Parts: sequence; structure tokens; C-alpha cells
Amino acid sequence: MQQFTELQASKIMAQIVSAVTHMHAKGIVHRDLKPENILFENEDPTSTLRLIDFGFARLLPNSVEQLSTPCFTLHYAAPEVLEIEDELPQYNQQCDLWSLGVILFTMLSGNVPFHAKNKTESASEIIARIRLADYQFGPEFDSVSETAKDLVKGLLTVDPKKRLSLIQLANHPWLTQRENTTRELQTPTILPSSADESFNETYSAFLTANRDGFQLMDVDTAPLLVKRRGLKRRLEDPTTKDGRKVSGLVLEASKLATVPEGSEPEGGNSQRPTSLKLQGQTPGSAAFTEFRDTRPPYLKYSRDVDAESDAQ
Repeated sequence: MQQFTELQASKIMAQIVSAVTHMHAKGIVHRDLKPENILFENEDPTSTLRLIDFGFARLLPNSVEQLSTPCFTLHYAAPEVLEIEDELPQYNQQCDLWSLGVILFTMLSGNVPFHAKNKTESASEIIARIRLADYQFGPEFDSVSETAKDLVKGLLTVDPKKRLSLIQLANHPWLTQRENTTRELQTPTILPSSADESFNETYSAFLTANRDGFQLMDVDTAPLLVKRRGLKRRLEDPTTKDGRKVSGLVLEASKLATVPEGSEPEGGNSQRPTSLKLQGQTPGSAAFTEFRDTRPPYLKYSRDVDAESDAQ
């Protein structure tokens, strides 16, 4: 593509918003929206877009309950999806709106807002910038309209409650009025070079790791997966309560049967016993002494005193 304008970007974004609106109306949260998961049906410039790869997608339980599994692609992940000190996150469908903001930023500039600034920057440093929405409009945004920038800011808002909703996004002037959208963007000149550079670095890293004997770990034995499976089993185990093991046998109330009392004799003069009667209730009877130790030959004091000398 030799030319790419805001009008074209606006039309593409409108299709993506329409697809996400339909998806959210069905209660589905994609959780992995990114350019790689958006395809054209064919090579026609007016081709319809399709969202793909619903491997991370999840049905939202209800309007109150939150999702807690951190599924994402880092550069497009919303702040609330990221774990904090091994605590499970709490988020909803608003995470997809953040991802749309990253996609829009990329379409307008050819760069992702939360990319590694250099080869030494770690993933944790990128996560820290995502949590703060620490990004800048570089020189490539000089030709971008203020309306488009305003939309990016509204989507890349850290607090999901203050972030633009899907309805607000669909009704935003940049998508509905499309004023000054014939401006040419620098995306076609920036995106190919950055994509080639990323591919070359990834391939070089793979060759280096392969030469050093690096092997991918089996997913089934991944520590985080094992930890979450254990947590899920504890929560689903009927012999646990709030993740803690409950000793003893757990019985369901529905399995307990009531025992009816015996029928009363005619006349209703039966009397229930008020005390337990034992034969020979005198203190010296066998009922009291049969199961008791006999009296010891002497009393033992706590002090080391001989019983015979003490008796004297």
C-alpha cells in the first residue's frame, strides 16, 4: 500500500467496532484483539473484515462478575488484565476497548504505543508503562487530526470505568463525521520497516536460543498453569471451604433422613423417662465401683515425700 489516509483508517476502525459490538452483545470478551487477529476476506480494497482467533475468548458470566484469568498479548493488554504481585486480576469487556485503542494508535502511526524502547528493556518495564498509560504521540502523529488523537486518549485510559465505552466509541466524531480524514498517514512507510526489523530480531533470537540448546517448556507443566489448576481444584472440591481443607466427613443435607418417633399408645398416658435408673444406686454398689480404679494404697503428693514418713 503506497497511500493510507485517515478516511481509510476510519472505515477499517468502524468495521472492527461493529464486530466487537456484536461480540459483546453476545456476552463474549475476546481478550486478544490485535492486528494479527483481524483479516480481510479477500484482497479487494472494500473487503469485509473478520475477527479471528477466539482461543482466549470467554463468555462474561454476568454484568457484575469479573474475569480473572490474565490472557493477553502484552503490547495490546489493558492495565487491569495484568497481574499484580501474583494476585489474579479483575476485569470485564472494557479490556477489549483498550486493545482497540492500541490498534488505532498503530494504524495511525505504524508503531505500537507500548513497544520496547531498546533491546535491553524488559517485559516488566513495558508492563509498568502500560499501567501508567505512559506513551507519547511522536513525529509520525504530526499529520494526524486532533479528533483522532482524542479518540486514542479516550481508549487508552487506565481506569476502565473512565475509559470510553463501546457506545461512546461508535458515536465518536472521528467515526461518524470523518472530518479532515483525507490526510495521508505515515503508516505505509513506517510499518514495513518496523515489521521487518521485528521479524529479523525474532528470528535471530530463535537461532541463538536454538544454538544454545533452548527448548520450549511443555505447557502442561508450566508453573503458572499448575498453580491455577491447583487453585481451581481446591475451589471445586466439596471437602474444602474457601480454599482450606475441611477435616472429617462432609455430608449433604439432602442425604440426611429423618427418623419418625414411635407411635403413642392409646390414651396418651405414656410417660417419657426423666432420669437414667441404675440398679444399686448406693455409693458402694457395683454400678459405681465396677468401672473405677480401686483406691490406691496411699496418696502421692506432688513433693518428693515418702508416704510412710508423712503418715508418721
